[in-house]
Amino acid sequence: MSDTEGQAPPPPPPQPQDDEQCLCTQDKVLQFLNKMADESGIKDLTDPALAEFLSESDSLKGIRDLFHYPKAGTLPHVDPSLVDPESDSIYLCGNSLGLMPKATEEVLKEHLDKWAKM
Repeated sequence: MSDTEGQAPPPPPPQPQDDEQCLCTQDKVLQFLNKMADESGIKDLTDPALAEFLSESDSLKGIRDLFHYPKAGTLPHVDPSLVDPESDSIYLCGNSLGLMPKATEEVLKEHLDKWAKM
C-alpha cells in the first residue's frame, strides 16, 4: 500500500480573486526592479549603480564563495590574448555536474586518507 493510497488529493493552489491581477514573469521582474530602484534612490533601471545595489542587497551572494570557479586561463580552447588568465570564468555549462563545492575537496581528502590507512 502506498503512502498516498486512501488519502485525499492535495487542494489546488489558490486562484487569484477578481480584483487581483495575474502578472507574467516579465511584469514581476519589472515590478521588483522598480521596487529596488526606489529603495536605492536610483531612478534609471539601466544605471550600473542599480546592478551594484542589487548585488550588494542579494542575501544569497555569499553562496558563490562556496564553489571553485575555473580561472579563464585554465579553460581549453581559450585565446590567452583575449582574457585575463587569473580572472574567474563565467560558468554557463548546463550539461555537467556543475561547479565543484569547496567542501567536496575536504570530504574527498578525508575519505582518501581513510582508504589509504585501511
